[in-house]
Amino acid sequence: SSSSAASDVYKRQQLGQGNQARREGDIQGAIEAYQAILFITPVHSQARQNLSDIYQEQAESYLASGDDTRGLEHLRLAMEMTPEDQALKDRHQQIINEKKSALVNSWLDKADRAIKRKRWDEASNMAEEALKVDPQDLDLQTRVARIKDAPRLEKIKSYRLEGETAIQKGDYNKAIAALKTATLLA
Repeated sequence: SSSSAASDVYKRQQLGQGNQARREGDIQGAIEAYQAILFITPVHSQARQNLSDIYQEQAESYLASGDDTRGLEHLRLAMEMTPEDQALKDRHQQIINEKKSALVNSWLDKADRAIKRKRWDEASNMAEEALKVDPQDLDLQTRVARIKDAPRLEKIKSYRLEGETAIQKGDYNKAIAALKTATLLA
């Protein structure tokens, strides 16, 4: 039919315009041309691939400049255009994992600083925040448990020191009491 032929001509023109705009650095013009094709033919593979490529390039540019949020947003746009692209899915997951890891490390660093200042509740809260980011991570669960155990370990150390000091002073009753308490906490 003539409308189908006209549609094909229009799509070829839009594809050409999009490619030309892209070569000239008019990325927005290219995006609009390719989207015009998809408005008529949502499954047009070349328009979808070209849009995916543009979104991927934009994503990498945002990621390189440290804008992870917009980078991930553009990777998602690219994946919508080419959902079958496994490398794209892998890249998206890699960025999410890196963000998670950075966030977890940030919370754990804060927890470690709180422990050094003997601010146990603060350390415990920071550790909990880290665990919220990745609750399935077994190593993280273990580390959080150690952080939460820090006050008990500190008390044991303190009672042992008290016991050793009492022994040096010859105060054996105090030494026995302190070391018993340390043993009970252990």
